[in-house]
Amino acid sequence: MILFRNLATAELQLTELSSGLMDVDTAVAKLKNQLSTYTKEAAEIEINLNAARDTLNSAEGLINKLNDEYERWKIQLKEFSDELKMLPTNSLLASAFITYLPGESEDSRM
Repeated sequence: MILFRNLATAELQLTELSSGLMDVDTAVAKLKNQLSTYTKEAAEIEINLNAARDTLNSAEGLINKLNDEYERWKIQLKEFSDELKMLPTNSLLASAFITYLPGESEDSRM
């Protein structure tokens, strides 16, 4: 009788442990699933981060090129402004040249 009782107790404990093991297996499966999801999301975030870095690097390069172009335009604007200031004087000289020197030879006009 004692052996049957011990056997029944052992079987009951085995059933409880099996049930507990199933619960642990279920929890492990859920955690593996969650880890897989998080790993996938992390990979996507890293890909997006790399794409954002590439975009940022391209934008910085473009800004540097535009800054160079701006500096060139500033210099060109100053040159044009200086030429514009000299325009009345140059126009007066050109009109005087056309008016007073058309009959002169090319050598004497230089």
